[in-house]
Amino acid sequence: MMYSGKHVPWDNFPKSLSFQEIQYPLSILKEFFDFDWPEGHFEDLKTWRSFVISDRHYTHEKFGAGKLLSKYHSTLKLLDALYVLHLLNRDDPSEAVSEEQLADERSNWYWMPENLSEEEILNPYLLTKRIFKKIKPQQFRDYLMECIDFALGPNPVNSMTAKEVISLFKKIKKLISVAWIIRQRETETPVYK
Repeated sequence: MMYSGKHVPWDNFPKSLSFQEIQYPLSILKEFFDFDWPEGHFEDLKTWRSFVISDRHYTHEKFGAGKLLSKYHSTLKLLDALYVLHLLNRDDPSEAVSEEQLADERSNWYWMPENLSEEEILNPYLLTKRIFKKIKPQQFRDYLMECIDFALGPNPVNSMTAKEVISLFKKIKKLISVAWIIRQRETETPVYK
């Protein structure tokens, strides 16, 4: 992705989270999946992406632009919460789960991501490390701001290619999958079949 903006380090501070949410970032992951299942979030991302790269603008028949704006804000909060969890894990790295635990999770969990490698499923913080090394939180915010502007406006995005938009949304989809795994493993209320 082309990115030419420069940011100072504190720009990456989680701007969409309250102080309490920064202290308890797992609450954001739980809230995100209480709102919808992973498949529903993926479908919303696909819809959003299609409006970014087309000359049509998004409007929901019942909720207007509010449905997409809600997805934008919840995605920002999720990215910020994952960044906080990434920073916490960076200082005290978690161990990958065992093959036995993974087999148990696959047979008992409501959903298991298919868009992650085995290594990323065993230790989801590997992916957060890789993604946040390439794209800092403020860059994500800038990209998502452009995406919401173009999805709600009459013109397709002109500052990114369709390939770059698809790549961005693919990374967000992977982060949603990682968020699900972290939510399942680290909260007290995993969702089973």
